[in-house]
Amino acid sequence: MTRLPLAVLYTAALAVALAGCAGSPELARLTGMPDTSGMPKQSPDASVILYLLSNVNCEFFVDGQSLITGRAVKLLVTKGEHRVVCKPEGYRAKEEHVIPPFDPNHPIRFTFLLEDRLTPDTR
Repeated sequence: MTRLPLAVLYTAALAVALAGCAGSPELARLTGMPDTSGMPKQSPDASVILYLLSNVNCEFFVDGQSLITGRAVKLLVTKGEHRVVCKPEGYRAKEEHVIPPFDPNHPIRFTFLLEDRLTPDTR
């Protein structure tokens, strides 16, 4: 009888256990990888997590495409340079050019001050 190395048996058992939970919170919990199943995507093949923060509620655009609204958001983008625009209601929009990889401990921040507010004559 041929004996298989323990690592092969462990890998096979883990693959069988995880087969039904690809892209699920269970897979994220078991592997330590973030669950990306519900995140908005910049394109169907997007796989890089982009963390965005704002001190006011914003609509976030990536490369001209509206993806999500909020103050602290995560979304998926492709590798390569991207143009991110944060458009809050009542404030002028702000833009950043970003290139992956992104550090979850240092999200892209958009800060809006009183002087960024739109007045009736600037709208």
